Amino acid sequence: MRQLWRTNARGLVRGSQTNIAQQTNTGSQTNIGQQVNYLYQHARPQPVDAEALTRAAAVLAALPTETTDPIPTPAALPLGSAQPPYPPYALFVGREVEFRQLAHTLKAGGTAAIGPIAAATGAGGIGKTQLAAEFAHRYGRFFLGGVFWLNCADAADVLSQVARCGGAAGLQLRPDFDNLKLDQQAGLVLAEWQNGLPRLLIFDNCESAELLTSLRPRTGDCRVLVTSRNAVWEAALGVQALPLDVLPRPQSVALLRRFRPDLAGPLEAKALDALAEELGDLPLALHLAGSYLERYQHEVTPAQLLAELRDAELLRHPALTGEGQGYSPTGHDRHVARTFAVSYNRLQGNGTVDALARQALARAACFAPGQAIPRALLKQTLGEVEPARLAEDALLRLAELGLLTPGADGAVTLHRLLARFVQQTAPDAGAFDAVAETLGDEASRINRAGLPAPLRAWVGHLRHAAETADSTSSSRAGQLFNSLGYHLQMEADYAGARAAYERALRIDEAAFGPDHPEVAIRVNNLGSVLDSMGDYAGARAAYARALRIDEAAFGPDHPNVARDVNNLGGVLKALGDYAGARAAYERALTIDEAAFGPDHPEVATDVNNLGSVLDSMGDYAGARAAYDRALTIDEAAFGPDHPEVATDVNNLGSVLDSMGDYAGARAAYDRALTIFEKALGPEHPNTRTVRRNLARVGKQP
Repeated sequence: MRQLWRTNARGLVRGSQTNIAQQTNTGSQTNIGQQVNYLYQHARPQPVDAEALTRAAAVLAALPTETTDPIPTPAALPLGSAQPPYPPYALFVGREVEFRQLAHTLKAGGTAAIGPIAAATGAGGIGKTQLAAEFAHRYGRFFLGGVFWLNCADAADVLSQVARCGGAAGLQLRPDFDNLKLDQQAGLVLAEWQNGLPRLLIFDNCESAELLTSLRPRTGDCRVLVTSRNAVWEAALGVQALPLDVLPRPQSVALLRRFRPDLAGPLEAKALDALAEELGDLPLALHLAGSYLERYQHEVTPAQLLAELRDAELLRHPALTGEGQGYSPTGHDRHVARTFAVSYNRLQGNGTVDALARQALARAACFAPGQAIPRALLKQTLGEVEPARLAEDALLRLAELGLLTPGADGAVTLHRLLARFVQQTAPDAGAFDAVAETLGDEASRINRAGLPAPLRAWVGHLRHAAETADSTSSSRAGQLFNSLGYHLQMEADYAGARAAYERALRIDEAAFGPDHPEVAIRVNNLGSVLDSMGDYAGARAAYARALRIDEAAFGPDHPNVARDVNNLGGVLKALGDYAGARAAYERALTIDEAAFGPDHPEVATDVNNLGSVLDSMGDYAGARAAYDRALTIDEAAFGPDHPEVATDVNNLGSVLDSMGDYAGARAAYDRALTIFEKALGPEHPNTRTVRRNLARVGKQP
């Protein structure tokens, strides 16, 4: 039966934290809410003919929401509608899922006192307004009371827009409507919105709960669609938020092809895919890039544009500033950076929340582009914040402005182009160091615990930080690559681990010279993965080099020397030198018992490995005693369900099998298998080893 032995890999670091004092945040408000609330109080809904209500309800009931229903094509809106200011977009692609989600939410109503509210939320350039306009043109026909579009970007103008909905181009509420005062006109419209006819009200660029609550009808059957950068809405408002994501890659490529139908071949498809990747599938950026390719179709290929975007300062390239490109489907600014600046400029207050939000945004821009960032990890980069809730306030502030996109699990995402904007517009010299320190500390903590699963969710950030640290000659680069290699080795990605360890070794050899203890750590860890890959000669040479460095640096009785000797023993055992392996393990055990005491996990490693060579030498009683001791230490240190415990239990099963105790062996293997499957997954090499051992109980000597 195959035993499992354990290597020792060290080199974990800790970091420092900073304090941020508490201040208050201030801002200004408009009185539009008070005006509309006053008018609603005096707006009494007019009765509606029962036959008209029945017909309107039947038409709304026909609104398609099922996945099998085709998305409606654009059609004329009901009479009285205040048309969206944007016509149907001829190049519109995708968003079928979002259309159906909005349709399902806005069709619902039932016994609710007022109609439902759906909010399409997301960063600037994600396509919120375009989605709302397309929804109005495709689904507006099912709201017989009409479709009414309000641009809420300028709150002071909202009341005038409400009033215009009742005039000759809208509901035509009275022959003398145009002669009435503004508040009278608005009051008549608000009264009409509160009757029983189903209507669709679209509040574009509505960023605050106060504005939404002031505008939504108090009764009746209006349905409200909000577009907003704000992704944070209180549950009491009844808003069904639909966070818009970037386009799926096939839709991104399809949008680019709408501008250049001639780019239909496989090579062109590959180039368009790479271009969409560089642009992060952001609809605004794709539209601009497509327009640029169309304008310069005889001068610029997608591959050439991609190379230019990678070489130049991305957001200043003419393809992303709208230079020479006249048409905008929503009338919005076609300059990507200026679109982002609309939100970022609202963070310029002097209050602590805004200041902390700017720090958090700068740190988010140092994580891997476009990948979800665990919320707690981003907060950790801010250091110690007093009171702690201010860090949460800062993240909520960024979500309210559409600068961070929150996920269902609390993680947040910063779009890759927005990250570039932050780095170019508001560079923060300390941001990367804070992120690298946090990632390094947390990766070390997780690696030390021996359970790889928590790091899987953000290993991409660790890799990105290591690459960035290396490219900027940061002193943290070696440690970050070492931590990455450690994690990949636990995940049995031996090729990836080897590459990371070799990178760490090159970095630290250049930084410290060939005989530094940090170099010994990298050489030792490289040896451990070579050992796992079956390169015993390479592993032996690496362990021997690490041992020479550490003995010269620390003397013969240091725990680092014990680590090297233990690992050297493992490769000697693999090469069949049992006597040499036993001597190495016994030396490591003597050093670690003196350094840590008899009940330390390092001692358990030495004892386990000594048991494995005794087992191979036929000393089953000695092996069993060693495995029992290692198991007792590790259960006390890690609990009953840790991979180290599974290693001990597997090895105990091996010696029980050799001793003829097949029932005991099966029970041990069953326990080890359960632990490994849960902690490492069903296809990890350790899991497969135990599964094979279980299948062979009693079949081999």
